[in-house]
Amino acid sequence: MVAEATPLAATLDSPGRKSLVNDAQYGLAVETGQHERGLKALHAGLAHERSIGATAMIRFSGLILLTVAEKHTFLRAAVSYVMMA
Repeated sequence: MVAEATPLAATLDSPGRKSLVNDAQYGLAVETGQHERGLKALHAGLAHERSIGATAMIRFSGLILLTVAEKHTFLRAAVSYVMMA
């Protein structure tokens, strides 16, 4: 399903619809453990949102990006802590 979303998003004419497909791809990628792929989809969706000035969507994507960054920072800190033990 995740692999099908990328070609689908590329064929859509609407940046808003592309963004929605990218957001769905992000969710699916995270659920299947493909975090890097999900992050790429999230950034692609954010680019589409910016191109049409969709402020509410941009804010929502920004919150997701902040959450992802926080989790990665916490994960790095936890790994560092374990490596020091």
